[in-house]
Amino acid sequence: MAAPNLVTIASMVQKLLVSQQLTATTETVVYTVPTGQAVKLAQGSLCNITGSAVTVTLSLIQSGGTVGDGTHRVINSYSLGANDTLPLGDYLGGHMLGDGDKIAVTAGTANAIDVVLSGAVSA
Repeated sequence: MAAPNLVTIASMVQKLLVSQQLTATTETVVYTVPTGQAVKLAQGSLCNITGSAVTVTLSLIQSGGTVGDGTHRVINSYSLGANDTLPLGDYLGGHMLGDGDKIAVTAGTANAIDVVLSGAVSA
């Protein structure tokens, strides 16, 4: 099925896309746009729940792109302070993702970063 044409989408539904803790230090896909849908990213945050700074990276990967190849960065090697939160609205707000596009995050320390993302999904 082809990705929906944004001009012909009848409605968009606000949705929590991701709410999880990163358990590994490798680039992890946290969300993939479902087949036949489109997503307009709105808000999000990366929250360091530890007492030490943690390096984070965030990527938007077009369908067919390679996770982990370093060419899709929105945030690269950002040092997120101890017990601090990085709001992602300025980095992600308004980005449009199509069928099969992915959001991936990397944390320098396992079990240290909570990821929360929201957006509007075509209905």
